[in-house]
Amino acid sequence: MFCTSCGKAIEPKTKFCPECGAKQADVPSSPVSASAISPSPAMSAPSRPALPVAARSGKLAVWGAIGALVLVMGGGVGYWGWNNKVARDEAAQKLVSDEAARKLADAEQRRVAAEKAAEAVEIKAAQVLLAKHIAVEEAEAQAQVGRP
Repeated sequence: MFCTSCGKAIEPKTKFCPECGAKQADVPSSPVSASAISPSPAMSAPSRPALPVAARSGKLAVWGAIGALVLVMGGGVGYWGWNNKVARDEAAQKLVSDEAARKLADAEQRRVAAEKAAEAVEIKAAQVLLAKHIAVEEAEAQAQVGRP
């Protein structure tokens, strides 16, 4: 007996072809010799034998699992990259704000130093004016003492 799908020789009363897994038609009641039946040319060289349903579903499950694994890994890598980008952006923003705070502190220190320097110059100028005023008053006082 020959398979109705792939044309391979099979045992009589076989329900599924062991080669391609195709279901066989009901076996005729009268026995026919294997030499009397010859496979057709189309059946002798199939392009690709069909797999049994169980084998096809098993391969499908494996490919499905591989696809799911790739999808999960891709999502994990994407999340990891996005999370690292957010962390880098936050670190850069903190660095910029720290730099701005440092520049502001430096500017404040320079302003305070400039105010102190201006105050010291004012004090020195006031001391010079006071010393000059004292010198003028002492000169006037001596001039009055020397007059009769």
